[in-house]
Amino acid sequence: LSSDLKLLEIPGSIVLSTASTWDVISRRWKHRKSVRSISLFIAEDVHLCGVSRKDYSSDFITQSGSVLEVIVSRMVYMSSQLEESSLRIVGISDVIANPHDFIDWLHVPYSNAFCFRTSDRPIPLQIHIQTVQNTGIPLAQTYARPVLNAIKKHSTKPSTLIVVSSRNIAKALAFELIALSNNASNPFLLCSDDEIDRSLSSIRSKSLSVCLKRGVGFIHGSMDSNDIFNVENLFESGSIQVLISVMNYIPKSKRLAAQL
Repeated sequence: LSSDLKLLEIPGSIVLSTASTWDVISRRWKHRKSVRSISLFIAEDVHLCGVSRKDYSSDFITQSGSVLEVIVSRMVYMSSQLEESSLRIVGISDVIANPHDFIDWLHVPYSNAFCFRTSDRPIPLQIHIQTVQNTGIPLAQTYARPVLNAIKKHSTKPSTLIVVSSRNIAKALAFELIALSNNASNPFLLCSDDEIDRSLSSIRSKSLSVCLKRGVGFIHGSMDSNDIFNVENLFESGSIQVLISVMNYIPKSKRLAAQL
């Protein structure tokens, strides 16, 4: 949807719009019959409402979250002001810690709030929670052994994606995993030495090359774009088993899919 309001006047039409575009269009809803005549409003990613830059480093996500909160609140208010309004509002969200606040905000009866089990997903999902005691040593050393054990226990296919909070932890954890598996002969490398050598010839980071040689890669937004492309290719093709990514990079990539 652009600023062309004629699209809303087509009977039975489904209109897709970004949050910012709908914000501009719906501001004058009292003077726009096409906006008031909407019968179903679906807001996706409502869990982004109210996020701050300390939660997401991406300015795009932060701005989208604040705009999304505004337009959903506006549609709820519009529905309450129209006497003959038949507007239904549906909010779709990832896991949130305060679902009751969202229910009250959207004026939804508790009977119409649904939480879907992991078994209801199109792709089956198993969740395993393991706590790690903080002993005061660096986080990479604290997490390395539990992460390695989890890979050995739960990984049934050659693809493991580990998400960490910073690029320093990503790099350090990669070397820790390699050190712990030093007795084994490259357990995370799933291709021949010749194949990995050909890929490493175009890698600029020496530390990344050392890790990839052992089947462990790490990735973050500050890396060289050519290195990012090569690491994603190696992981997507199944040449390396373990990829450690900074959480802020995950929304930027559409290629990071893993079994564990």
